[in-house]
Amino acid sequence: MAYHLMCNNVITKLHYHNITLMARPGITKEQVFETADEIRDEGGIPTITAVRDRLGKKGSYSTYSRYLQEWRDTQNPAPTPPPTPDSVSAIARRLWSEAWRLAAEELETEKQKWEKEKKLLRLELHNLAIELDHCKEALHESEQRERKALEQASKLQGMLDVLQGGKPETPGRKSS
Repeated sequence: MAYHLMCNNVITKLHYHNITLMARPGITKEQVFETADEIRDEGGIPTITAVRDRLGKKGSYSTYSRYLQEWRDTQNPAPTPPPTPDSVSAIARRLWSEAWRLAAEELETEKQKWEKEKKLLRLELHNLAIELDHCKEALHESEQRERKALEQASKLQGMLDVLQGGKPETPGRKSS
């Protein structure tokens, strides 16, 4: 513990005086990639130890591990599928064409059903509009008959009052 405190104290003093210590010389990704390529080209297997030995045993194992993993990832790209044979392409085109034809037929059938339904609904709407007009006309005639009946009833009431010897009542006033 005392050793760590002493080291931290030294590092703090060095920072205060703008003095930097050189880190252990490292390696670059390019160096690891080049060395791994060389080992592979020679028929060997680029392992962490093999690459590190060739580069003079400098740098950490974790750095070599990380860089070698990146190198391996570039060595084994995802395989690309081979070109599609003409016979398979022709079958796929026929299948696609048939699927489109069937879809177009089904669409046309549905359009015809929809048009037929639309015509039936328009006819029903037209018939309902005619029926509504007849109902309005009948209501108007009924209201006129009712008005005439009320007028006639009022006249008859007036005549009845005269015949009974009384005076016709005026609205708002009753005979005593």
